[in-house]
Amino acid sequence: MIDADGLNLPNQALEDELEAHVAPPGYWVHQRDIQIKIFNHFKIKKRHRVLEVGTGVMRGGAPLIKYLNPGNFFGVEVSTERFELGRTVVKMLSLEHKRPNLIRSSVFGCDVIKPESIDFLWSFQVVPHMEEVIVKDFVKAIARLLKPGGKALFTVRLVNEGPAFALRGAKWKEFPITNMSQAFLEELAAAEGLKMTLHGTLGEWGMSTDLGGAKNYLIKMARV
Repeated sequence: MIDADGLNLPNQALEDELEAHVAPPGYWVHQRDIQIKIFNHFKIKKRHRVLEVGTGVMRGGAPLIKYLNPGNFFGVEVSTERFELGRTVVKMLSLEHKRPNLIRSSVFGCDVIKPESIDFLWSFQVVPHMEEVIVKDFVKAIARLLKPGGKALFTVRLVNEGPAFALRGAKWKEFPITNMSQAFLEELAAAEGLKMTLHGTLGEWGMSTDLGGAKNYLIKMARV
């Protein structure tokens, strides 16, 4: 089982400082533990090669690095600042011996990671901040990188009305905030030979309703 034993940060002030780069301060443990719950539900094994898209400051990545066999974690981050902070957290938590593959990439690691080499792809609260063309490239990357039988899990904000994809006008940090329809994602998945299924909202997985992300859905895409 994946757990967070030995991965607590030294103090609340540091937690809040790091979390300010990825989410509202005060929810580090809460949002980390929701991710761990999902990892265990979908039965990630030590032998699996796992790619996290949008590692940020390693809130969810650290438990994966600790659990997986050495060299089996791949973490991709587009932001230079968050990438360096994530590397710092790996050192702070003494996880370097697990040899995580940390990659700064704007193409989801496709420039580094071999095709059909990933068992499990994970992305937490990142896709809702991708523009439409980037979401399309993300789904293409899933199809390119997953092994036969592999699966991708990620969170999105789905809407039932309005355009298939829309920018909401506001921004989070330097990134847009978007809505998309289930049909939009299903069409992208089908075009790449992937099957898509919904697995409830993050609120149903236990996320506090104080967080707007509790309304986001957990999506699975798998190789057909």
